[in-house]
Amino acid sequence: MSRITHNAIALQRDRIDLRVVLRSAVESIQPLSDAAAHVLEVHLPDEPLWAFGDFTRLAQAFVNLLNNAVKYTDRGGHISLSASVHDGRVTVTLTDTGIGIDPAMLPRIFDMFVQIDQDVHRAGSGLGIGLALAKRLVELHGGTIEARSGGLGTGTTFAVGLPLMTAAGDTTSDAEPPVDAVVACRVLVAEDIPDAAEMMRLMLETMGHAVRVAADGVQAVAIAQEFEPQVALLDIGMPRMDGYEAARRIRAMLGQRVYLVALTGWGQEEDERRALAAGFDRHVTKPAEPELLESLIASAVGSQA
Repeated sequence: MSRITHNAIALQRDRIDLRVVLRSAVESIQPLSDAAAHVLEVHLPDEPLWAFGDFTRLAQAFVNLLNNAVKYTDRGGHISLSASVHDGRVTVTLTDTGIGIDPAMLPRIFDMFVQIDQDVHRAGSGLGIGLALAKRLVELHGGTIEARSGGLGTGTTFAVGLPLMTAAGDTTSDAEPPVDAVVACRVLVAEDIPDAAEMMRLMLETMGHAVRVAADGVQAVAIAQEFEPQVALLDIGMPRMDGYEAARRIRAMLGQRVYLVALTGWGQEEDERRALAAGFDRHVTKPAEPELLESLIASAVGSQA
Protein backbone atom coordinates (compact mmCIF):
# COMPACT_ATOMS: atom_id res chain seq x y z
CA MET A 1 0.00 0.00 0.00
CA SER A 2 1.22 3.50 -0.81
CA ARG A 3 0.19 6.80 0.75
CA ILE A 4 0.75 9.95 -1.29
CA THR A 5 -0.47 13.51 -1.09
CA HIS A 6 -1.01 15.92 -3.93
CA ASN A 7 -2.60 19.35 -3.76
CA ALA A 8 -3.42 18.56 -0.11
CA ILE A 9 -5.51 15.46 -0.92
CA ALA A 10 -4.29 12.34 0.85
CA LEU A 11 -4.58 9.01 -0.98
CA GLN A 12 -4.37 5.49 0.40
CA ARG A 13 -3.45 3.58 -2.75
CA ASP A 14 -3.65 -0.17 -3.17
CA ARG A 15 -4.49 -2.79 -5.81
CA ILE A 16 -8.24 -2.49 -6.42
CA ASP A 17 -10.80 -3.86 -8.85
CA LEU A 18 -12.56 -0.89 -10.41
CA ARG A 19 -15.66 -2.99 -10.97
CA VAL A 20 -16.07 -3.22 -7.18
CA VAL A 21 -15.54 0.54 -6.88
CA LEU A 22 -18.26 1.19 -9.46
CA ARG A 23 -20.70 -1.25 -7.89
CA SER A 24 -20.13 0.40 -4.51
CA ALA A 25 -20.88 3.83 -6.02
CA VAL A 26 -24.04 2.54 -7.70
CA GLU A 27 -25.20 0.98 -4.43
CA SER A 28 -24.79 4.35 -2.69
CA ILE A 29 -27.11 6.20 -5.08
CA GLN A 30 -29.52 3.34 -5.83
CA PRO A 31 -32.18 4.48 -3.29
CA LEU A 32 -32.29 7.97 -4.80
CA SER A 33 -32.49 6.58 -8.31
CA ASP A 34 -35.24 4.13 -7.33
CA ALA A 35 -37.20 6.91 -5.64
CA ALA A 36 -37.13 8.81 -8.95
CA ALA A 37 -38.23 5.69 -10.87
CA HIS A 38 -35.11 5.83 -13.03
CA VAL A 39 -34.05 2.94 -15.23
CA LEU A 40 -30.47 2.40 -14.05
CA GLU A 41 -28.38 0.05 -16.18
CA VAL A 42 -24.86 -1.14 -15.30
CA HIS A 43 -22.65 -2.96 -17.83
CA LEU A 44 -19.23 -4.05 -16.57
CA PRO A 45 -16.67 -6.53 -17.97
CA ASP A 46 -16.54 -10.08 -16.64
CA GLU A 47 -12.80 -9.78 -15.98
CA PRO A 48 -11.37 -7.68 -13.10
CA LEU A 49 -10.27 -4.11 -13.82
CA TRP A 50 -7.14 -3.94 -11.66
CA ALA A 51 -5.90 -0.44 -10.86
CA PHE A 52 -3.59 1.13 -8.30
CA GLY A 53 -5.73 3.63 -6.46
CA ASP A 54 -7.63 4.75 -3.41
CA PHE A 55 -10.89 2.78 -3.26
CA THR A 56 -12.72 5.33 -1.10
CA ARG A 57 -11.67 8.39 -3.12
CA LEU A 58 -12.47 6.81 -6.49
CA ALA A 59 -15.84 5.61 -5.18
CA GLN A 60 -16.47 9.16 -4.00
CA ALA A 61 -15.70 10.51 -7.46
CA PHE A 62 -18.15 8.12 -9.13
CA VAL A 63 -20.81 8.73 -6.46
CA ASN A 64 -20.55 12.44 -7.26
CA LEU A 65 -21.01 11.76 -10.98
CA LEU A 66 -23.92 9.40 -10.37
CA ASN A 67 -25.55 11.83 -7.95
CA ASN A 68 -25.32 14.46 -10.65
CA ALA A 69 -27.07 12.14 -13.13
CA VAL A 70 -29.81 11.30 -10.63
CA LYS A 71 -30.30 14.94 -9.68
CA TYR A 72 -30.67 16.23 -13.24
CA THR A 73 -32.61 13.33 -14.76
CA ASP A 74 -36.38 13.68 -14.53
CA ARG A 75 -38.60 10.98 -13.08
CA GLY A 76 -38.66 7.83 -15.19
CA GLY A 77 -35.48 8.73 -17.08
CA HIS A 78 -32.61 6.43 -18.04
CA ILE A 79 -29.09 6.30 -16.56
CA SER A 80 -26.44 3.96 -17.94
CA LEU A 81 -23.00 3.12 -16.53
CA SER A 82 -20.52 1.05 -18.54
CA ALA A 83 -16.78 0.30 -18.68
CA SER A 84 -14.52 -0.73 -21.55
CA VAL A 85 -10.78 -1.41 -21.86
CA HIS A 86 -8.45 -0.17 -24.60
CA ASP A 87 -4.64 0.10 -24.68
CA GLY A 88 -4.17 -0.49 -20.96
CA ARG A 89 -6.77 2.05 -19.87
CA VAL A 90 -10.37 1.73 -18.80
CA THR A 91 -13.04 4.17 -19.91
CA VAL A 92 -16.04 4.47 -17.63
CA THR A 93 -18.99 6.03 -19.41
CA LEU A 94 -22.00 7.48 -17.59
CA THR A 95 -24.93 8.55 -19.76
CA ASP A 96 -28.27 10.01 -18.71
CA THR A 97 -31.41 11.31 -20.41
CA GLY A 98 -31.49 14.36 -18.15
CA ILE A 99 -31.69 18.07 -18.76
CA GLY A 100 -28.42 18.24 -20.68
CA ILE A 101 -25.86 21.03 -20.60
CA ASP A 102 -25.79 24.26 -22.55
CA PRO A 103 -22.69 24.08 -24.82
CA ALA A 104 -21.58 27.43 -23.41
CA MET A 105 -21.41 25.83 -19.95
CA LEU A 106 -19.33 22.78 -20.91
CA PRO A 107 -15.90 24.48 -20.54
CA ARG A 108 -16.80 25.48 -16.96
CA ILE A 109 -18.75 22.41 -15.84
CA PHE A 110 -15.92 21.16 -13.60
CA ASP A 111 -15.22 24.54 -11.99
CA MET A 112 -15.90 24.80 -8.27
CA PHE A 113 -19.32 26.25 -7.35
CA VAL A 114 -20.66 26.08 -10.92
CA GLN A 115 -24.18 24.63 -11.11
CA ILE A 116 -25.60 22.99 -14.21
CA ASP A 117 -29.14 24.07 -13.38
CA GLN A 118 -29.86 27.31 -11.56
CA ASP A 119 -33.38 26.17 -10.66
CA VAL A 120 -33.28 26.27 -6.86
CA HIS A 121 -36.53 24.30 -6.74
CA ARG A 122 -34.99 21.21 -8.33
CA ALA A 123 -34.72 18.50 -5.70
CA GLY A 124 -31.20 18.07 -4.38
CA SER A 125 -29.94 21.32 -5.86
CA GLY A 126 -26.53 21.96 -4.29
CA LEU A 127 -23.65 24.40 -4.44
CA GLY A 128 -21.84 22.95 -7.44
CA ILE A 129 -18.93 21.11 -5.87
CA GLY A 130 -19.51 17.46 -6.81
CA LEU A 131 -18.17 17.60 -10.36
CA ALA A 132 -15.15 19.69 -9.36
CA LEU A 133 -14.19 17.16 -6.69
CA ALA A 134 -14.78 14.24 -9.05
CA LYS A 135 -12.41 15.78 -11.60
CA ARG A 136 -9.80 16.43 -8.96
CA LEU A 137 -9.91 12.89 -7.61
CA VAL A 138 -9.82 11.31 -11.06
CA GLU A 139 -6.85 13.41 -12.19
CA LEU A 140 -5.04 12.57 -8.96
CA HIS A 141 -5.17 8.94 -10.11
CA GLY A 142 -3.60 9.80 -13.47
CA GLY A 143 -7.01 9.83 -15.12
CA THR A 144 -9.07 12.11 -17.32
CA ILE A 145 -12.69 13.20 -17.26
CA GLU A 146 -14.81 14.95 -19.84
CA ALA A 147 -18.44 15.94 -20.26
CA ARG A 148 -20.41 15.82 -23.50
CA SER A 149 -23.90 17.04 -24.27
CA GLY A 150 -25.84 18.01 -27.35
CA GLY A 151 -27.43 20.86 -25.46
CA LEU A 152 -30.40 21.44 -23.18
CA GLY A 153 -32.86 18.58 -23.17
CA THR A 154 -30.47 16.08 -24.79
CA GLY A 155 -28.96 14.40 -21.73
CA THR A 156 -25.31 14.26 -20.69
CA THR A 157 -22.43 11.81 -21.00
CA PHE A 158 -19.41 11.76 -18.69
CA ALA A 159 -16.35 9.74 -19.73
CA VAL A 160 -13.69 8.88 -17.15
CA GLY A 161 -10.39 7.37 -18.27
CA LEU A 162 -8.09 5.62 -15.77
CA PRO A 163 -4.83 3.67 -16.13
CA LEU A 164 -4.94 -0.06 -15.38
CA MET A 165 -2.22 -2.17 -13.80
CA THR A 166 -0.01 -4.27 -16.05
CA ALA A 167 0.75 -7.94 -15.49
CA ALA A 168 3.90 -6.86 -13.66
CA GLY A 169 1.80 -4.98 -11.15
CA ASP A 170 2.55 -1.45 -12.36
CA THR A 171 0.08 1.05 -13.70
CA THR A 172 0.20 1.94 -17.36
CA SER A 173 0.70 5.59 -16.44
CA ASP A 174 4.26 6.71 -17.14
CA ALA A 175 4.61 8.90 -14.07
CA GLU A 176 3.29 9.27 -10.57
CA PRO A 177 1.60 12.54 -9.69
CA PRO A 178 3.88 15.04 -7.95
CA VAL A 179 4.01 14.69 -4.20
CA ASP A 180 3.45 17.63 -1.87
CA ALA A 181 4.14 17.47 1.83
CA VAL A 182 0.87 18.24 3.60
CA VAL A 183 0.16 18.37 7.30
CA ALA A 184 -3.40 17.39 8.18
CA CYS A 185 -5.02 19.41 10.93
CA ARG A 186 -8.23 19.79 12.89
CA VAL A 187 -10.71 22.16 11.25
CA LEU A 188 -13.99 23.44 12.68
CA VAL A 189 -16.64 24.61 10.22
CA ALA A 190 -19.53 26.69 11.58
CA GLU A 191 -22.27 27.23 8.97
CA ASP A 192 -26.06 27.23 9.35
CA ILE A 193 -26.87 26.35 5.73
CA PRO A 194 -26.72 22.53 5.49
CA ASP A 195 -25.62 22.43 1.83
CA ALA A 196 -22.84 24.92 2.46
CA ALA A 197 -21.69 23.08 5.60
CA GLU A 198 -21.63 19.74 3.77
CA MET A 199 -19.73 21.30 0.86
CA MET A 200 -17.06 22.67 3.20
CA ARG A 201 -16.81 19.41 5.13
CA LEU A 202 -16.43 17.35 1.97
CA MET A 203 -13.86 19.69 0.48
CA LEU A 204 -11.74 19.80 3.64
CA GLU A 205 -11.92 16.06 4.31
CA THR A 206 -10.88 15.45 0.72
CA MET A 207 -7.83 17.60 1.46
CA GLY A 208 -7.03 15.16 4.26
CA HIS A 209 -8.10 17.18 7.31
CA ALA A 210 -10.18 16.14 10.33
CA VAL A 211 -13.39 18.18 10.25
CA ARG A 212 -16.17 18.92 12.73
CA VAL A 213 -19.27 20.89 11.73
CA ALA A 214 -21.45 23.21 13.81
CA ALA A 215 -24.84 24.59 12.75
CA ASP A 216 -24.67 27.77 14.85
CA GLY A 217 -22.40 29.81 17.06
CA VAL A 218 -23.38 28.06 20.29
CA GLN A 219 -22.51 24.65 18.82
CA ALA A 220 -19.26 26.09 17.43
CA VAL A 221 -18.09 27.18 20.88
CA ALA A 222 -19.06 23.85 22.45
CA ILE A 223 -17.30 21.83 19.75
CA ALA A 224 -14.22 24.06 19.93
CA GLN A 225 -13.88 23.36 23.64
CA GLU A 226 -13.81 19.60 23.06
CA PHE A 227 -12.22 19.41 19.58
CA GLU A 228 -9.59 22.17 20.02
CA PRO A 229 -9.43 23.02 16.30
CA GLN A 230 -6.27 24.42 14.80
CA VAL A 231 -8.37 26.29 12.24
CA ALA A 232 -11.96 27.52 12.65
CA LEU A 233 -13.99 28.69 9.65
CA LEU A 234 -16.94 30.64 11.05
CA ASP A 235 -19.89 32.01 9.13
CA ILE A 236 -20.87 35.43 10.44
CA GLY A 237 -24.66 35.34 10.07
CA MET A 238 -25.50 32.31 12.23
CA PRO A 239 -28.53 31.85 14.51
CA ARG A 240 -28.39 31.79 18.34
CA MET A 241 -24.89 33.30 18.33
CA ASP A 242 -23.28 35.10 15.42
CA GLY A 243 -19.76 34.49 14.17
CA TYR A 244 -18.34 37.56 15.88
CA GLU A 245 -19.37 36.44 19.37
CA ALA A 246 -18.37 32.84 18.64
CA ALA A 247 -14.94 34.05 17.55
CA ARG A 248 -14.47 36.08 20.73
CA ARG A 249 -15.34 33.10 22.92
CA ILE A 250 -13.22 30.61 20.98
CA ARG A 251 -10.28 33.03 21.05
CA ALA A 252 -10.65 33.48 24.81
CA MET A 253 -10.74 29.69 25.21
CA LEU A 254 -7.91 28.65 22.87
CA GLY A 255 -5.84 31.78 22.45
CA GLN A 256 -3.36 31.70 19.56
CA ARG A 257 -3.65 27.92 19.25
CA VAL A 258 -6.51 28.46 16.80
CA TYR A 259 -6.53 30.35 13.49
CA LEU A 260 -9.90 32.05 13.08
CA VAL A 261 -11.31 32.73 9.61
CA ALA A 262 -14.49 34.74 9.08
CA LEU A 263 -16.62 33.52 6.17
CA THR A 264 -19.15 36.06 4.97
CA GLY A 265 -21.06 37.27 1.97
CA TRP A 266 -20.08 40.82 2.83
CA GLY A 267 -16.74 41.99 1.50
CA GLN A 268 -16.60 45.68 2.37
CA GLU A 269 -13.63 47.14 4.26
CA GLU A 270 -15.84 47.82 7.28
CA ASP A 271 -16.82 44.15 7.41
CA GLU A 272 -13.17 43.14 7.42
CA ARG A 273 -12.32 45.64 10.16
CA ARG A 274 -15.18 44.36 12.30
CA ALA A 275 -14.03 40.76 11.84
CA LEU A 276 -10.44 41.55 12.83
CA ALA A 277 -11.68 43.51 15.86
CA ALA A 278 -13.65 40.45 16.98
CA GLY A 279 -10.46 38.38 16.98
CA PHE A 280 -10.48 36.81 13.52
CA ASP A 281 -7.13 36.31 11.80
CA ARG A 282 -8.60 36.49 8.28
CA HIS A 283 -11.78 37.68 6.60
CA VAL A 284 -12.83 35.71 3.51
CA THR A 285 -15.73 36.47 1.20
CA LYS A 286 -17.87 33.50 0.15
CA PRO A 287 -17.54 31.28 -1.72
CA ALA A 288 -14.06 30.40 -0.49
CA GLU A 289 -12.07 28.77 -3.27
CA PRO A 290 -10.25 25.52 -2.38
CA GLU A 291 -6.83 26.98 -3.23
CA LEU A 292 -7.39 29.84 -0.78
CA LEU A 293 -8.50 27.48 1.98
CA GLU A 294 -5.46 25.27 1.37
CA SER A 295 -3.20 28.29 1.62
CA LEU A 296 -4.86 29.57 4.80
CA ILE A 297 -4.68 26.18 6.50
CA ALA A 298 -1.06 25.68 5.48
CA SER A 299 -0.05 29.09 6.83
CA ALA A 300 -2.00 28.49 10.03
CA VAL A 301 -0.33 25.12 10.67
CA GLY A 302 3.05 26.64 9.83
CA SER A 303 2.61 29.47 12.32
CA GLN A 304 1.59 27.02 15.06
CA ALA A 305 4.58 24.70 14.51
